[in-house]
Amino acid sequence: MRAPSASSRGDPAAAGRSATGPARPIAIFLPALYAGGAERVLVNLAGELHKRGHSVDLVLAHATGPYLDRVPAGVRVVDLGCRRVATALLPFARYLREVQPVAVHAAIDHTNVIALLARAFVRLTGGTDTRMVVSVHTPPSVFQSLSSGLVRARGAMVGAIARFAYRLADEVVAVSAGVADDVARTLHLPRERIRVIYNAALTEDPAGQGRAPLGPVPIALKGRRFLVAAGRLMPSKDFANLLEAMARLRRHRDVALLILGDGPERAALEALVQKLGLGADVWLAGFQANPYRFFSRAAVFVLPSRREGLPTVLIEAMACGCPIVSTDSPHGPREILADGRFGHLVPMGEPRALADAIARMLDHPTSPDLLEERLAAFATDAIIEAHLETLLGTTRERCPS
Repeated sequence: MRAPSASSRGDPAAAGRSATGPARPIAIFLPALYAGGAERVLVNLAGELHKRGHSVDLVLAHATGPYLDRVPAGVRVVDLGCRRVATALLPFARYLREVQPVAVHAAIDHTNVIALLARAFVRLTGGTDTRMVVSVHTPPSVFQSLSSGLVRARGAMVGAIARFAYRLADEVVAVSAGVADDVARTLHLPRERIRVIYNAALTEDPAGQGRAPLGPVPIALKGRRFLVAAGRLMPSKDFANLLEAMARLRRHRDVALLILGDGPERAALEALVQKLGLGADVWLAGFQANPYRFFSRAAVFVLPSRREGLPTVLIEAMACGCPIVSTDSPHGPREILADGRFGHLVPMGEPRALADAIARMLDHPTSPDLLEERLAAFATDAIIEAHLETLLGTTRERCPS
């Protein structure tokens, strides 16, 4: 695992560079490297910046998670040694003061707030000219609609702080136009202050990796057409909705389902598989380092989520030539699929509608040529260039947002 050396744990300066040195780094700040879409996208962004000649620090509140193994060579991992992001304020402020990165790209709501407050603190107590870019991957309004009172209260508190803190950012980046609109509305920011930059979803060459051997699969699934879904097993991904749709679909279709990913809902989903009589039809395959080999062979990729900022996995599935059915969750799927031109969109939480859309896609799949046409909007070079503009403060003409 690419964990930092012992000397850098809790001592960010040991892993950084002097402000007077030849290469002040660009820092990417995250809570940890859990198996989430935002984490994977930002690990890849770190690698792309490094490939273009920039010194890059990947600063983690806590250096843990499966994506530590995927940090590119040459990207330095800095572990602040904080198990909770809320306790990382002073360690991150120390990192800013002692390393003086040229810019910080922070992501995920709590981390964004900590990054902005840390820079404000450093400016008050000594100064820094580090640029601060915060990126938003999830619509902030979702935290106001959560059913759990405690979680909702915590989300409301973070939102209130964010309304103040985000005004301190040099740039606010949203991963989709829908998320940008949500940020403007929820956090009371002028919409023109928010720049839309899509996730760099194609840095890993999904089509090329999709040609890798499939490897062993359960005997019951061999030789059958299959659907594939991928994501962290958590309530917002609503895999229960997909299993209910699968039970309907199996009444008249011989089709299997693979779900890639791990998470807190695994046991509940396994129980639901048995309750629905799908034990011979569904494989919960866990975390897969190369999901593309499944995408390239699946009949349909299904995304049943209740919320998505910009689901990178849809772009990756398209790159593998896999037709798509997705719920019309706020806000990314509709934007990626261009109002349904490049895949079917269905209402959230409606298993019958989801099953019907999957059946239609099985009968009349989207052509690979049409999927290829859509990928032009997610070209890696243009996306990385846009990120560099925000990080370095250049003023070239912006892409439409």
